[in-house]
Amino acid sequence: MLQTMKAKFLVYIIATFLVTSLVCNIPKGKAGTYSVDFTTGDINLVVFSVRLDFEVSVETTVPTIFCGGSGNVKINVSPEAASISVVFLGNTYTSDFTTPIGAMKIPIYSIFGLGTLYAKITGSTKTAIGVEGAGTVSHASLSWTSEGTQSVSVCHTGSMFSLDSINLAIPISYVLSLAIGVEAFGATLYEYSYDVVTLGGTPIITESISPFPIVLIAIIAVVVVIVIVGIVVAKRT
Repeated sequence: MLQTMKAKFLVYIIATFLVTSLVCNIPKGKAGTYSVDFTTGDINLVVFSVRLDFEVSVETTVPTIFCGGSGNVKINVSPEAASISVVFLGNTYTSDFTTPIGAMKIPIYSIFGLGTLYAKITGSTKTAIGVEGAGTVSHASLSWTSEGTQSVSVCHTGSMFSLDSINLAIPISYVLSLAIGVEAFGATLYEYSYDVVTLGGTPIITESISPFPIVLIAIIAVVVVIVIVGIVVAKRT
């Protein structure tokens, strides 16, 4: 009787250890934060030469995905530092501000206290997510006209036993509309606009998702327990 109880207790301990190890080793979702930079280079607008540099912060949250399952990848975009440099009448004027995700008017320089050199910037961000490996992405194209978080669904297309990874490429672009002008006494003296342009950001964000083969591990755990029980029973006989 005592030997039987010891055997049952041993099997219980081993089974508990296997289940606990399985649960504890399920990979947790991960998050990453990246700085993405954009630059226009020199833009010539009749009497102005303009250069803009932008930066946004991108935070990604990648979920745990089980083999054959799906999950949501979250992407948050928020503004960071930006600067503008304007050459006007042989002089260079600069101003620092925060990258607009939306519309912003920026006073750059007061001209003899009578007028103001200014810039009007309308900007948005967007991405078209690429995927390689055993996965698909639904609604891969996202755009932001204000800061915030959006998400896409990623689905593992392999079998329940597949260990193939899903690799995501998340290029962030900045869509810019620009106007430079001079105003005085509340009236616009002249203003020149720049056609909408899309700026590619660097670096391109990459994320890798390794699906967790929980079914395969569960089967292995069951087989191990069965083997242990068989060994214990064989010893008793």
